[in-house]
Amino acid sequence: MVPPIAEAAVEKPVIKDEPKGEKEASKKIKK
Repeated sequence: MVPPIAEAAVEKPVIKDEPKGEKEASKKIKK
């Protein structure tokens, strides 16, 4: 099992990068 602190540390950068990656991915998929 992953400790909550380690999980939060891993999740934070993913959440920050998601909006940019999602917008680029959705644009590529739509085009």
